[in-house]
Amino acid sequence: MGQGGYIWLANGTTYPWKRLSNTSIRMAQWFLPESLAPGEVKRIYVEYQSDWPPDRDQSRGDTLYEVVGINSEFAIKLRWQTGIQAVMTKMATSSQPIGSTVSLGWEHDGSVSFILAGNDPDNLICTSSNVLSSGWMQQALPLIGDRTLRHICMPSSHDAAISVVRDTTELAAEWNTKTQVRSISDQLGLGTRFFDIRPVIHRGTLQTGHYSSIGVLGWQGGNGQSIAEIVDQINRYLDTNKELVILQLSHAYNRDTNFTDFTESEWHKLFQYLQKNLHNRYLPATADLTSLRLNDLISDNKAAVLVLADIGTNIDLGPYKGDGFHRLSDFPRFDGYANVNSVEKMKADQFQKLKEKRTNPDQEMFALCWTLTQQKEDILKHRSILELARLANQNLSFEVLNNCSHDSYPNLISTDRIESTDPVAVAMAINILYAS
Repeated sequence: MGQGGYIWLANGTTYPWKRLSNTSIRMAQWFLPESLAPGEVKRIYVEYQSDWPPDRDQSRGDTLYEVVGINSEFAIKLRWQTGIQAVMTKMATSSQPIGSTVSLGWEHDGSVSFILAGNDPDNLICTSSNVLSSGWMQQALPLIGDRTLRHICMPSSHDAAISVVRDTTELAAEWNTKTQVRSISDQLGLGTRFFDIRPVIHRGTLQTGHYSSIGVLGWQGGNGQSIAEIVDQINRYLDTNKELVILQLSHAYNRDTNFTDFTESEWHKLFQYLQKNLHNRYLPATADLTSLRLNDLISDNKAAVLVLADIGTNIDLGPYKGDGFHRLSDFPRFDGYANVNSVEKMKADQFQKLKEKRTNPDQEMFALCWTLTQQKEDILKHRSILELARLANQNLSFEVLNNCSHDSYPNLISTDRIESTDPVAVAMAINILYAS
């Protein structure tokens, strides 16, 4: 058989979609749904019949949909040379004229998405994860700009800086320390906007790390990207992409003093470096940052970085208060991971917490922790964090959407191993279908 992958279709309009035709040549799977009701999301597996060049080059799939009630039609097409495309055969949207083509891309064993949303037939929004990933907030400002952060969903990176593993302790290695496969720069390009950054002082320098205290074995783990690398990558990204970036600074340890928590002077050393080098910091001290509207933070010529420090009440922000540094408590949210290595148990835990902790969208923000945690049996088998992450991420898409409603949806979708546009596609589907 040939390559296969998934396509999501998300109907965020108030009009039903009706399939008018569905044809394919040399495809093992090309059966797009007969209809999608308003607000419905479906994930469909499609597969080429063969990877042999003469066969695959002639493979094709074509499905035509009518948007019922507004005299509009669009087609979903697949070709080896171009991947999956949406063609505005008999309709126009806010950014696509009649006859235009939207590239959805193609990801072997991954997924692409097509989202059509809105209730004004003359101003529907059409997009895809392939279009949205890098500058998705700017592109979506007409839809989400007037919303507070409590009414927006965005992708989040767990242990974001550990795409490399350096200077490990005795029992640490990549398999039990590495959480990401792409740099901060690459994660930004894939649409991630919230970053879990864990500062470490090692050999007197500002690094990041992934460390745990393991009983009699003591502290184990390793360093990731340096603070300097992260700052440089964020600055370069925001030079050309006027987006919002949120940095959570937590789990801050001084490795040089046997992993003691950062003192006030050590926090200030970090703040001083960021003050001097990190551009676009959001400066005003704000009691509840989640009450800010996206338009308060970014515009077509302005980016913003929120720096959230998880410091105790005994540590004073000092001169850095009002200069772009905020306490994590100024960004209220529920964040509770499942601490299991089973996808089914993790899903049950997170969806139950979402149901209990966020019963209306005006409540504090909710972080959906779509991560698996190594257990004893994983350590014995050398089953890596990245292997567990692959399992979790394969189950991310439609199952999250099917557990959301207008009253209950996550604001952050936190994952390990960010290597595709799936998280931003899920987040944007939530923003279109549920958040308001």
